Amino acid sequence: MGLAHPAGRRRPSPVLQPRCMILHACTGVARRRAAGTASSEAWGLQPRRSPPCAPRTWRPARCSSTSPPTRACSHTRGRAAASCAPRRGVGPTPGRARGAAMFVRPASLGARVSRGSVPHTNRLRRFYAEWQAMKRFRSLPLEEREIVFYAETKADWVHFAPIIRELTEAHDKRVCYLTSDHEDSVLEGHHPNILPFGIGSGTVCTILFRALEARVMVITLTDLDAYHLKRSAAYPVHYVYVFHSMVSSHMVFRPKAYDAYDTILCVGPHHTREIRTNEALHGLRPKRLIEHGYGRLDAIVEASRTRPAFRPSSGPAKSVLIAPSWGADSITATCADELIAVLLSAGHGVTFRPHPMSVRQQKPVIDRIRSKFGSHPRFSLELDVRSSQSLHDADVMISDWSGAALEFALGLERPVLFIDTPRKVNNRDYARLQCEPLEVLIRPQVGVVVSPQDLGEIPSQVATLCAHRDQFVERIREARARWIYNLGSSGRVGATAVLDALESTRNGHPRP
Repeated sequence: MGLAHPAGRRRPSPVLQPRCMILHACTGVARRRAAGTASSEAWGLQPRRSPPCAPRTWRPARCSSTSPPTRACSHTRGRAAASCAPRRGVGPTPGRARGAAMFVRPASLGARVSRGSVPHTNRLRRFYAEWQAMKRFRSLPLEEREIVFYAETKADWVHFAPIIRELTEAHDKRVCYLTSDHEDSVLEGHHPNILPFGIGSGTVCTILFRALEARVMVITLTDLDAYHLKRSAAYPVHYVYVFHSMVSSHMVFRPKAYDAYDTILCVGPHHTREIRTNEALHGLRPKRLIEHGYGRLDAIVEASRTRPAFRPSSGPAKSVLIAPSWGADSITATCADELIAVLLSAGHGVTFRPHPMSVRQQKPVIDRIRSKFGSHPRFSLELDVRSSQSLHDADVMISDWSGAALEFALGLERPVLFIDTPRKVNNRDYARLQCEPLEVLIRPQVGVVVSPQDLGEIPSQVATLCAHRDQFVERIREARARWIYNLGSSGRVGATAVLDALESTRNGHPRP
């Protein structure tokens, strides 16, 4: 059953449906095999083990050429033809819409490895699996793909989980879960009302976004329509944004980060004020703003109530969690080594929890820290931010401008020590809104600020914060009540907002 299109709207152009990419890899190998120049094994087209969702055999797709493939056809003549054959060894590139040949470098010429040491044969398999996932998604009937969630990484689940649970259990709705992370545990598909699809982050993801046929899409990704991921050109999808941090919307994020969304689930009154002020300042279409809350905070608060009561470290040695932001001015990039060394020398236990973007983009720094401190008995490196164990075990957190500091303080009612690195600014005009960012306002209420030049004083500051922890509890509770919507019930509010958006699209009003 296909998705009905509005009057006057046509289906996506064939340019959005590449059809000859697999053909060229297969036919090129077949001709070389017949000529005795290379076997299919040498070209890597017979994988020893296919991914779970990929077939065991390669089936040539229909070529986009209007002429049948003949001996003189440029589409099957090998490298001599330049019309559709790429350079040898080059695989698919993001954003390439029409099919181009995807040859795997012959073993006789030496294996060329790229993209994090993933061989071209594995890339071809993964692309094929992603392509098949998109086909399965697009073959679903309308009632099973009305509501779509998209996760850029597996860490997005913690922000979607309260909403999805409410939709799938309280309302018995079926949702589709598209993820670009092949290690996302949701792909294991344990819930009957959650249909997962691993679409990767390359060509297939780009095409699927542009040709999406669904009623509502829920995402945590900012800057929709600004880069390669666009609003659908095939159907008037209603886009719902879920914040993945409690920090303000106008300093850390880019100027047009939220302009392409129809509904925004706001964490607190600071988001509502900032977005409305920005709309008035730039003459933007008003969005539907929902007083939502923050599901991740709800989960931390609930877990703290069900776990055994927290017992602060009794001796001088404290448990310290370092959870910085990411970027050139973050703790990770500027002073992490010295900070860890100072704390360990003072006898404290240290858990270093880098931001997921630092793990991806600052890998040499992470590897250096692991090499330098990994064998120390009081040091641990935590790369999975989905876990909250280190938050619950820490006496105090050290951070910079990371939203994790607000999660720790407001969720566990414990103080934070802020290293006063340069502000994380991705919008140089943020001051025009005349709204002081929440991450600036809230610092004195939930902790203390220390200059990067005074790292030697941090062990004593940690001891002071832990000794006077009770003095921060009431101030933290006041800040939480002022700045966070619907503590403990954000999942229900978010699910209602998604269902309202779904109903508006059914009534012919996809945008507010």
